[in-house]
Amino acid sequence: MNPRIILHIGQQKSGTTSLQHTFIADRDRLRSKGILYPAAGHRRARQAHRFQPSHNGIFHLLEGQRNRKLPESIDVVAEQLHREIREAQPEVVIISAEHAFMAADQEIDVLAGFDELLPGPKDVVAYLRRPDHYITSFHKHDIRMSNRLPGLHTPERLEDKLEPGTS
Repeated sequence: MNPRIILHIGQQKSGTTSLQHTFIADRDRLRSKGILYPAAGHRRARQAHRFQPSHNGIFHLLEGQRNRKLPESIDVVAEQLHREIREAQPEVVIISAEHAFMAADQEIDVLAGFDELLPGPKDVVAYLRRPDHYITSFHKHDIRMSNRLPGLHTPERLEDKLEPGTS
């Protein structure tokens, strides 16, 4: 029996990282209930022995990105993911990645690539925020992280995102 696949593609600054940390912390308890939050597809954190809590690495690889923080290749991730599913025999597999949401702006159809990685029907859950709350939160994040670039959502940086004829 194929497990139910839940793809969580939460927008940044909508609580997705907190949810992902909970999935990591409760991985064993979730597994005992038939829910798998796979280890495959995580990016390496700054400390080489740790991993980021999301599955963004899968979607970075599907976009063709390569760097030392990413898993070796999408084929390696696929092999690891399918092995985890075979071993756990879960009823549900949860994949959570903000980058899958952000990739909607890209020319590459990463969701089609993900469907090849894990064929079959999927439930897609997208976490969103009101635009005014999102912009404020993202700007505060930029300040907290000491980004020296102009704010992400200044008129100059938004200009190229707007469709012709909108304001």
